[in-house]
Amino acid sequence: MLTSSEPPDAQVWAPPVMAAGIAFAVQGNNRDDDMSDWYPKKNVGDLPAEMACRFGSREALRYEGQRYTFAEVAVEVDLAARALMALGVRSGDHVALWLNNRADWIFICFAVARIGAVLVPVNPRFRTDD
Repeated sequence: MLTSSEPPDAQVWAPPVMAAGIAFAVQGNNRDDDMSDWYPKKNVGDLPAEMACRFGSREALRYEGQRYTFAEVAVEVDLAARALMALGVRSGDHVALWLNNRADWIFICFAVARIGAVLVPVNPRFRTDD
């Protein structure tokens, strides 16, 4: 870790990179310390439940006259995850989502992440020539 007494070029360091909810520490050649505890790691699929605990009754989503609180979003994500698991979706599976813009897209997106599956969004505007 760089301290104020060391010049910036004394060590090679880059900040952690976030990809799909997983933190990757990018370290230079002379970095031996472990950055795994730099900040708490999160799973994208757990975010709705965490936000429901923090902001439960506040509005989280509004779409075409429908309004959902953070608590309601977490319940919908849980229902979608249970439905996907009942259909046989398991961790590591790829789930294609071909759906126009609607609230269900958000619920299914987080539900797939919660299961540990991989979301493959499909553009609903694709045509046979695409």
